[in-house]
Parts: sequence; structure tokens; C-alpha cells
Amino acid sequence: MPKRASDIIRLTDRIDRVIDRLFGRWLDRWFEETTPEFVFEHTPPLDLVETADAYIARFEIPGAKREELEVTVQGKRLMVRGKKEHEEREERKGFIRVECYHGEFSRAVTLPKEVDADNATATYKDGILEVRLPKIEKEKGKKIEIKMS
Repeated sequence: MPKRASDIIRLTDRIDRVIDRLFGRWLDRWFEETTPEFVFEHTPPLDLVETADAYIARFEIPGAKREELEVTVQGKRLMVRGKKEHEEREERKGFIRVECYHGEFSRAVTLPKEVDADNATATYKDGILEVRLPKIEKEKGKKIEIKMS
């Protein structure tokens, strides 16, 4: 049983990932193969790394254009949204499988702690969106002078 808030957050994130892995992509692919015209919300895969001074989130979003991506941070919540344009085809002749995702997507992740959103940066190269989220520095203790009364 979780004892701290951070344990609960980690557990919740783990449950979200397991459900995504077990059902999200499998159901998306199953429905796309059986009904390719159906539209799905896609969740790009993510690696979240903690360094001494920041959290670094890397999202795999091949084929997206930088100007179609949006990254927001609010409190401990990081959200990535965007879309990958779909080239229109009059017919689906010759297609045996359709697995490449096109359309809108989003991914939200809860960070272990709040971050310095004003100094966050994001880069997109070779299909990888990397978001660097600096940690908020802990306030150092302040020495208080004791005065004579």
C-alpha cells in the first residue's frame, strides 16, 4: 500500500502506462484494421528521465511538423498535443494493412514535482520531441539575526 503522495503518483502513472499498453494501442490497431475510417486519439510513446536539475521528456512523434505540436505545463502536468496530416487517397486499393497513425494526438504525464515552466525548452528533431523541464530550486535556509530586546 502506498505510503507517500509520490508513491501514489508513481503508481497512478504506472497504471496509466499499463492500460495504454494493454488496451490503447491494441484496440486502436484492431479497429483501424477492421474499420480504417474510424478516428482515434493517439498517445505517442514517452521516455521521462530525471537529472539532478531537470526532468527530460522525449516523445516519439515521427512525421509530425514542428508547427503542428503544442507543449504546455501546468503545475506538475505536462501535456503534448498535435496532429499528423494524412495524405488523402481516393481509394485504398493495394493496402494490406494500415497501421501508421495520422490525425490528432495527445499525451499527458504527471511529473513527480512542479517545474520551472518559464525556463522549460522544447526541441523537435528526427521525429523526437524533447522537452526539458528545469526543477524548481529549493529555497535555501536563511539565517535570522537575533536582536537584543
